[in-house]
Amino acid sequence: MELKDTWPIIEEVISSGGEFHLAPHGNSMLPLIKPGKDTVVLVAPTDLKEQDIVLYRRANGQFILHRIMYIKKDHLLMCGDNLDYYEYEIKLEDILAKVKDILIDGKTKVDTTSRKYKKYVKSRYRKVRVAQFKNFLYRLAKPFIKNK
Repeated sequence: MELKDTWPIIEEVISSGGEFHLAPHGNSMLPLIKPGKDTVVLVAPTDLKEQDIVLYRRANGQFILHRIMYIKKDHLLMCGDNLDYYEYEIKLEDILAKVKDILIDGKTKVDTTSRKYKKYVKSRYRKVRVAQFKNFLYRLAKPFIKNK
């Protein structure tokens, strides 16, 4: 069953203050969340801040689980941990749920307050910034690179 089919049930659970366990299927949050192996605990999307992992819906209806990299005045910049580019123009109203906990193999809870986790998150920010800087340099140099 697809998430779009079960979303009304999930929405009802979290909007009434409950928690919903979901096993994500995509690869964009690797290496932290392994598809088909790990579980996230979804709650209502309150008190959002940078570094939170959230579930949102794109304009095309696709459900996405990514990290909030930056909160701007009227939109959010999102990125999966396994990606090296931001997704822009995500509005607060697109956010459906926030990840409260991550369960490795469905049982071991990731301590998101630990030094190790914070170091991991910092490495994700650095990875994206480095990739964007390399892309910027490539775009600057491209006119001077001869085609062979």
